[in-house]
Amino acid sequence: MLISDQKNAVAKDILDVLIRLLEKNKITDSEGREMAKIATVALEKAKSEFDLPEIYKTLSEKWPAFNANAAIEAGKIDILEEKEVAIGVEELIKAGELEKALILARTETEDDK
Repeated sequence: MLISDQKNAVAKDILDVLIRLLEKNKITDSEGREMAKIATVALEKAKSEFDLPEIYKTLSEKWPAFNANAAIEAGKIDILEEKEVAIGVEELIKAGELEKALILARTETEDDK
């Protein structure tokens, strides 16, 4: 998925939460505008999918309704990082660099503990 598609999905999620909070009178119009501004600036700055969880984290600090979104997005990043490590280990093995592959795999699995 392209970063623009990922940003659009995050923007839609944020808008859905914003609308729900407004409809339930959980936030004021002013807070809604503040939320939209924070999200817009953060989305414009995001360069990769690794930047997206920080948007939810920032929003969840002020509006707990974003806690679930923050956790889900962080989980997606964990999966991406694990895939990148697996690819790196596989490439090292194919190149005959077994010791380096073992070190990389060990380092990453130890980080998860």
